[in-house]
Amino acid sequence: MEIITSNKGCEKLCYNGYMYVLKHFGKSKITWRCSKRSSFKCMGELYTNVQKEDPVLKSNHNHFGDSEKEMNQNGFSTGEEDSRGPLDKICCLQEDGFRCQRQAGNASYSKKIRNTVRQLKLHLDAVARHIYICDHHKSMIQSARTLKPSSQDEAPEVDFSQLQMNTLRRYKKHFKVVTKPSLNKAQMAEALLNHFKTISVNEKEALTFFIYTIKTNGNKLDQKNGNNNSDTPS
Repeated sequence: MEIITSNKGCEKLCYNGYMYVLKHFGKSKITWRCSKRSSFKCMGELYTNVQKEDPVLKSNHNHFGDSEKEMNQNGFSTGEEDSRGPLDKICCLQEDGFRCQRQAGNASYSKKIRNTVRQLKLHLDAVARHIYICDHHKSMIQSARTLKPSSQDEAPEVDFSQLQMNTLRRYKKHFKVVTKPSLNKAQMAEALLNHFKTISVNEKEALTFFIYTIKTNGNKLDQKNGNNNSDTPS
């Protein structure tokens, strides 16, 4: 156990790979809470006496603790062995529809690797109680990220999850996308995003039509309506 001082002058307690901040200073004991309560919704807490000694765990964490090596890299040393979360110790990713059963490591899932995870046809398990991945999938993701990205990967991603369910259904109907029945919005958005990425675009044709549209101050619907009106006999 070690007491450190942050850049803002606040005391923090490092114990068994977890970092705590002061929650309540009582007459006979001090209550400390997990420093990752906001980011991980972690309810981990412990008590110490007023001399800030003799730590006693009050409630468990819902995530893994930092290893001693990581604490040292941050300028801290716990003097304790690496501590893992008490409940969920396996990788948080799904592969081929099943939860990976490998031991989770220190690498964690984040938005930076989200696209790479999707390309590898992996998924974050919705019931996982942490965001740590195994060394096997970590190596897969690192290898995929080191490869030269294709033009498709460089294109900005459309966030289908921001669209209304009716819009997603219209997209599915228009492109005749085949999906499993009774999909929720998140599953529907992911299925349609995968379809969207397969649509090829003729850049020259798209640019030519875009310039034509700007010059004529019209759009494709106007053009169709004009053609239909011209074809109609007077």
